[in-house]
Order: sequence, then structure tokens, then C-alpha cells
Amino acid sequence: NLHTVISRFRKEFSDPDVPFLVGQMGIFVEQPWNAEKKLVDAAHRYLPNQVSNTAFVSAKDLHHKGDEVHFDSPSYRELGRRYAQAYIKLISTQ
Repeated sequence: NLHTVISRFRKEFSDPDVPFLVGQMGIFVEQPWNAEKKLVDAAHRYLPNQVSNTAFVSAKDLHHKGDEVHFDSPSYRELGRRYAQAYIKLISTQ
């Protein structure tokens, strides 16, 4: 349970407001999502509405490295920028 994982992190760090960001799985035309991946994605997207100080980071328009699983280098860099933007937004509202 994702909520339990977040609670454990926050308890471990003795801080109930530790930011938690969740990144979207790769969305690749060559590898369509099954029902389970769609369910996980929905839980990730909805997380910020359920748990304080959390964020969802989209993988929209990112590309795989040819294996239809892992992002290519430019996409990883873009994902990193998206994580940074989401983190900055979270800590600026504290």
C-alpha cells in the first residue's frame, strides 16, 4: 500500500511532512498498458489528493531507449527536471 510506504518513510525520518514524489511509468505506444498498469497509474495520479505533501510526476511525451521499457537519456534528464519542479513546488508551499 502506497500510503503505508509514505507513512513509514515519514516515521523513519521523524518528520510527518517529508515530501514524497511518485513518477509515472513509461507510456510507450509499442508497449500498451494493461489493466494493472492503468490501476497503478490512477493511484499515483490521485495520490496528491489523498496524502499531504506528495506529488505526481508525469512521463508524458518521454521516449524509451529502444527496449520499450526504460527511458532514453534525454527523457531521463527531462524526468529529472520534472521531479525538480514538483519538489520545488512542494517545498515552496510549506
